[in-house]
Amino acid sequence: MISTISRVAVPAGADYMLALSFDPCQISKSLHYEFSIAVDGSGVRKAIYGPNAGCFYFQAGKTMAVTITALCSHDSSMSKLPDIDILAVQISLNDQERHLDVQKGAEGDYYVSFVATELYQFVKNDDPWPLSVTVVASIDGQKKIYSFDPEVIVGDGEF
Repeated sequence: MISTISRVAVPAGADYMLALSFDPCQISKSLHYEFSIAVDGSGVRKAIYGPNAGCFYFQAGKTMAVTITALCSHDSSMSKLPDIDILAVQISLNDQERHLDVQKGAEGDYYVSFVATELYQFVKNDDPWPLSVTVVASIDGQKKIYSFDPEVIVGDGEF
């Protein structure tokens, strides 16, 4: 399966996929993100009401693949894709921090993609908790930090 924003195939064995993207010209530090079920691309369950409204639900013990795409918009002032590298990817959840290594994937005139070389595994936490993801990129030699932190609940599958 290929994500609509990542243009990268999901690594084998992943239960979930997190596709991240950013525009090298953007001035914000926010990452665009898309959670999906790795097998069919459907969305990850999200509470729309009640005490956990806005939280994404994941199952403990399941794994997540992470892809990152730097995508220049067609209306940007850039005439070509800058030299982009991902220096670090860090995921923190429930006071547990994990660093993921990435490798370069597909590259085109206006995009370059990266994929984590290992899967992230969810550990149970029944309370809402921010899933903090930070990406440190080098864009033409300049370090830039992107992040996002939606709240998630990791349970036993009975929500």
